[in-house]
Amino acid sequence: MPGADAFWRNWATQAVFPYCKEPIMITGIGADIIEVSRIRRALEKGNGFAERVFTPAEMEYCASCGCPEQRFAGRFAAKEAVAKCLGVSLNWRDVEILAAESGAPEARLSNRAAEIADGRRILVSISHCRSYAVAYAAAVSD
Repeated sequence: MPGADAFWRNWATQAVFPYCKEPIMITGIGADIIEVSRIRRALEKGNGFAERVFTPAEMEYCASCGCPEQRFAGRFAAKEAVAKCLGVSLNWRDVEILAAESGAPEARLSNRAAEIADGRRILVSISHCRSYAVAYAAAVSD
């Protein structure tokens, strides 16, 4: 069909990624789900779990919210999803999940995680309820 490439490029730009001026290439995807109770128990042990896994900014954000264990679980799942979309194991604190001004989660990579991403952006989505937290991550090239 003539013009099919142009049609799909336009559709991807306007329907799927309306904030992008040009189509993007998804180079990796990852997903993770975790029981909130597992994170709650790990936090309650007081064995340094939070300090090993979360940055000070993440801990401050989660502690400032109602039901902080759900926020911690969401960020834990997001870090796992980011590692999966990049295809490697990562240092927990090299992936920082913060809230953008809009409230949407935002992945900030440092050290080895940033090297592996090699300029790719990481898009993250998190959802949680009382029992579970789930996160999805996509590595994209512009």
